[in-house]
Amino acid sequence: MTEASYPAISKAESGFIYLLLATLSGALSPVLYDLTGGNVSGYEDSNPYRFLLLLTLYSIALALALYRYAATKALVQTAMLVTASFLLPLVSVIWSVDPVTTLKRATAYFLTGVSCFYLCSTISLENLYKRLIILFFFAAVMSFIYALAAPANGTHMSGILAGAWRGVYGHKNDLGPACTLAIIISSLYAPKSGLMSAIRWATIVMSLVLVYLAQSKTNWLAIGMWTCFLPILFFLRQQKIPKSVRYTLVIVPSIVGILLVTQFSEALLEAVGRDSSMSGRTTLWRGVITVVSEKFPLLGAGYGAFFTTNGGVDAISDYLRFWSIRPNHAHSGYIQVFADLGWLGELVLFSIIFTSGARIFSLVSQAGGNKNWLTAASLFMVFLVNNYSESLSFKHSNLEWFIFVALFIYSSEYFRKGSVSKFEKPPLLLANPRSLALR
Repeated sequence: MTEASYPAISKAESGFIYLLLATLSGALSPVLYDLTGGNVSGYEDSNPYRFLLLLTLYSIALALALYRYAATKALVQTAMLVTASFLLPLVSVIWSVDPVTTLKRATAYFLTGVSCFYLCSTISLENLYKRLIILFFFAAVMSFIYALAAPANGTHMSGILAGAWRGVYGHKNDLGPACTLAIIISSLYAPKSGLMSAIRWATIVMSLVLVYLAQSKTNWLAIGMWTCFLPILFFLRQQKIPKSVRYTLVIVPSIVGILLVTQFSEALLEAVGRDSSMSGRTTLWRGVITVVSEKFPLLGAGYGAFFTTNGGVDAISDYLRFWSIRPNHAHSGYIQVFADLGWLGELVLFSIIFTSGARIFSLVSQAGGNKNWLTAASLFMVFLVNNYSESLSFKHSNLEWFIFVALFIYSSEYFRKGSVSKFEKPPLLLANPRSLALR
């Protein structure tokens, strides 16, 4: 799909897209939290400024999605699995142990989905990468300035996180993933101008320094795994080797690698300064899985409802004797989905993962395929790694899940009606939405 396949947008709409991505990334934390006094104390409280900003952005995205109704509708129908993932949390209000909380959070999640479909119908995947690089560049510059000029806000000052940088992202666990995304996208991006080339390299260098200063060891591991993963992706593109041989030589070593990582996980964690309990996560995981399996295994407690008073948070207290604070999520996307939506949610999640993975890696190995899918495959792999220790799946207003879903939508469009083998076929998204309505 080419840039000409997408509608021309105004400077105002372009600025809106940057603002939406910046808000989802968490790079506006100084404005929304530190400088405005918008910090919250209760774990169920929400920042009022971020809430109002997201409400405004989601409302605009909804209006623009309806304005381009034909293109948006076509994408929704093409990517039915992710459409189901945005509707299921709303339906879970019916059985939720805390319907009010579920309704509020599921509505935010649904609007996140609407915004994602809007973006995918408005800009190309390559354009998305370019905008993210520019966003990460400015966020990195501001992170250095903020941490050095206002260390009380730009770095963690006390507790076990003391000394770790958080920059403009508000927390080291937000700065780390942002740097990982920036490194991957920038490293594989092919700039078309000298200015963009300079921004790309500056983003890579600054992000490498920041991810080190953030002491985000999970992301050190993710970047290391991605570096080892890159040769596999380039090997998949070798058209002189039969596809069956390529897949065999990739799948078999990958399975062996997964088994080795599982077998020597403790040594690997210790190498990056992690203990075998993942900073206490394993006890939390056991507690959540046990309580959900006993109380509501099929459908879960309802979207966003497990870690509430009416949910299972009190029942897992015996597993959290050494936790200094009450957790508000499972610290694993796979387990969080199980807690909120049970086995039904897990089925939807893993269907999305397997379908998306199969499509993306097929596009990587496709003759004449777009090189942007190398980046997509890298982001796919890193998401799976980070989702193991952070609750990213089905998370509203979160850039990592937003990008993951966007990759599914973009790949679904390429696979629409078998078009993956015919890249010369005219794409679905035309500059004139009216022509779609006539189909």
